[in-house]
Amino acid sequence: MYPAFMLARNGGLRDTEIKTLTWSQVNFVAKTVKVGRAKSEAGEGRVVPLNSEVYQALIDHRACIASGSAKPGTSVRLSLG
Repeated sequence: MYPAFMLARNGGLRDTEIKTLTWSQVNFVAKTVKVGRAKSEAGEGRVVPLNSEVYQALIDHRACIASGSAKPGTSVRLSLG
């Protein structure tokens, strides 16, 4: 839940963008997220920069999922595919 809150608060992502976000949309090197294909002009989406708080929340969340310690119902529905 924390990563979703951070994406909404610090990244300005919409509810649907957070719910449908996949790991392939997260660029950890550039510290950006690409979202909203259908909402932008020409349907190209937008690239949202990640501040240090959101970036760290996503890093921690990814590590938690990879270690198997994420509890059901407590994680953002970020697909690993």
